[in-house]
Amino acid sequence: MFVNPLSVPYLNLYPVPTGRVFPDGTAQASIDVSIPTNEDYGMARMDFRLSDKDSFYWRYMVDTGTSSFPRPGAITADLEGGGYHFVVLSESTFFRLTR
Repeated sequence: MFVNPLSVPYLNLYPVPTGRVFPDGTAQASIDVSIPTNEDYGMARMDFRLSDKDSFYWRYMVDTGTSSFPRPGAITADLEGGGYHFVVLSESTFFRLTR
């Protein structure tokens, strides 16, 4: 089989067979794949007593992260990222109705 010498560097990017070689010329190649992931999470809350009958609080939550997913052959990888931010505001007032 003839292979153009200019294509050899590109062919070397593909993994060599590591498993069985089949009669039709194909073979198994197995690689260990890791998926590095970075996860950042945080939460904060503050409560305020404005008076005996009035209170307020806020809460903030964040969860962001990135992962690197290798493609078949381990030549390239896809980087995926995302996350969310939540803000909660709450005010409570207590009162009594009189007749």
